[in-house]
Amino acid sequence: LEVKVITQVETYKINPFDYLLESWAVKLPFDYPSSLLAQLKPYLQPYSAVFDPLVLELAQEIDLEVHGDTIAFLATLNQRLYESCDYITRETGEPWPAGVTWRRKQGSCRDLAILFMDICRSMGLATRFVSGYQEGDVEQDNRDLHAWAEVYLPGGGWRGYAAAAGPSLCRA
Repeated sequence: LEVKVITQVETYKINPFDYLLESWAVKLPFDYPSSLLAQLKPYLQPYSAVFDPLVLELAQEIDLEVHGDTIAFLATLNQRLYESCDYITRETGEPWPAGVTWRRKQGSCRDLAILFMDICRSMGLATRFVSGYQEGDVEQDNRDLHAWAEVYLPGGGWRGYAAAAGPSLCRA
């Protein structure tokens, strides 16, 4: 049995910053409206049973640094993880808990995604884990599976961040 799947994805919006936050979501912390909160509740729980104290400390440190600005928080967090943590390849295994990744200052893309998610969730930002294949060099035949986090931003929807890939937002 041989199964061959060919797909083509066409991206219409290439600017990941083409949105306006709801006015009540510009500063952290903010409260999602109850109708939205019911839908986002699963995306607000820590990946592990509780938030690691080291993760909470980093979240608060960045929040103070950016004076509660939501977009600046996300950009600073992504940049901090990119600059502070070494990317390693781990093709198998569960993601490490967020605190383990931060203590080791290294991790695979899925480890860094979980760390990013827990930091955001500790600040009340809904996040989800995403995996797929990054847009890349069209001349290259091989594509590696990648993982990143998406944050739900009122007015912007789900927006991707990949600390393993660098300071910019994912387009995937």
